[in-house]
Amino acid sequence: MATALPDDMATVAGDVFAGDTLEGVEALTGGRSGAKAFSVTVAGKRYVVRRTSMGGGDEAARCLRIASDLGVAPRLVHSDVRSGVTILERVEGVPVRASPIRSRVTTI
Repeated sequence: MATALPDDMATVAGDVFAGDTLEGVEALTGGRSGAKAFSVTVAGKRYVVRRTSMGGGDEAARCLRIASDLGVAPRLVHSDVRSGVTILERVEGVPVRASPIRSRVTTI
């Protein structure tokens, strides 16, 4: 059975990608933020569509934009503060939680 984006996330993604077909929708799990996140492929390029479940969407969007602009976070494609839905380019690799570096990361 194929995974589908929740309606609100599908609406934002549909607007951003101007009618291009969303393929390979896959739920992403294991995050600590409580956000719903999905990997999608559009025109051969992979993205993450996520919706935060916490308040502070405006501040979170600003922080994500700054980190994206500085190159220390994936490129932010779109942020919808009202719905809390953001779309980022997907970065392939090993998550920090599964990496040997995890044992060297300290909590600030």
